[in-house]
Amino acid sequence: MKKKILGVAIIATLAITAGWNYQQNKQNTDFLDLTLANVEALARGEGSSACETLCPKSGYMCILRYSDGTLESCPDRWS
Repeated sequence: MKKKILGVAIIATLAITAGWNYQQNKQNTDFLDLTLANVEALARGEGSSACETLCPKSGYMCILRYSDGTLESCPDRWS
């Protein structure tokens, strides 16, 4: 009987731990999405453009795809 109680307690502890871990990971994902959106907004904003920052002058056309689905082409990066 003690083994059954111990087994049920271990299974309950594992289930609670898994649920807590899932919730923590879900919150981290939301935070990462928000952080990425902020970085992209800053890259589009003041100062040097995202093209200058992210696209080297390599002789190829650079196209940036943002997480919201928008595209930005950087044709002036040809050299």
